Amino acid sequence: MTRLHSLRLAPYTKFMANLSRLAFVTSTIFFLGIQAKAQESAEDLKPVQNYQIQSQYGPDSAVLNPIFPKDSKIELSLGANYSPSSSLYDYAGVSGGAIYHFNRRHAIEPVLLQYNFGALSSFAKTQIADKIDNTKKTQLGVDLPRMIVSSNYIFTPYYSKMHLTDLSIAHMDFYALVGLASVYTESLKLNNALGDKNWRMGANLGMGLRVLMHSRFGARFEVRDFIHSANQLGANELTNDIQASLSLSIFLDSFPDYTQM
Repeated sequence: MTRLHSLRLAPYTKFMANLSRLAFVTSTIFFLGIQAKAQESAEDLKPVQNYQIQSQYGPDSAVLNPIFPKDSKIELSLGANYSPSSSLYDYAGVSGGAIYHFNRRHAIEPVLLQYNFGALSSFAKTQIADKIDNTKKTQLGVDLPRMIVSSNYIFTPYYSKMHLTDLSIAHMDFYALVGLASVYTESLKLNNALGDKNWRMGANLGMGLRVLMHSRFGARFEVRDFIHSANQLGANELTNDIQASLSLSIFLDSFPDYTQM
C-alpha cells in the first residue's frame, strides 16, 4: 500500500520540483532585468547631471580641475614685509625673489632677497635705555636683521577655489616652505649709534597663500620665521624673526584662458 501511494505521488513531486526550478529561473531573469534597467536609467541621467553641473557652476574643466598649470614655470615676486614679533626693535622691509615650479606640488625658491629698515622699539627706549647710564648704553645693543638672503623648498599640498560672484571664481594655493637663510645683522646701540655687523647662518620656516589671477599674475600672503643667532643686550641667543609679507607675482609664461575652454 505504501509503495502504491508513493507511485501515485511521484508525478506530483516531479511537477512541484520542476515548478520550483521554473520559478527560480523566472525570478532570476526578472531581477537581472530590473538591474539592467536601473543601470540604463542611470546612464541616461548622466547627461542631465552634467548639464546641471555646467549650468550652475560652469564647465567641468574650469571648476573641478586646476586651470593654472605651474609646471616648469618661473615665478618672480616683489613685496613688502613687516615684523611685529620683537619687543626690542621694530622693522619693515622690501623683498624680491624667484621660484621655479617643477609641478603643481613641488617648487624651489633659489633666492629670496630682503632689505629691512628698523629702529629700537619704544619698549627698549623707555624701559631699558632710559634706566641705565651712558656707559652701558654704548656697550649694549640689539641685532637688527638688516638684510636676509634665503633659499627654500616649497610644497603645495592644497589647491582650492572659492565662488565669489556668479561670474568669478578665486583660485588659491596653500603652501609650506623650509630652507636656509643667511642673515646680515647690524647692532643698534641703546645710545642710538650703530655697532657691529655680522653675517649669521640660520633657517627659514613659513607658510603662505597664493591667489592666482588671469593671464600670468598672482598675489601672495606669507608668514615666515627666520631663525638665527644674535646678540641681544650682551647675550648671544637664538632669535626668531617672525614676519608677515604681501607680494605680487608674475609668471614668465602666461596661463591658458579658462574662459575659452
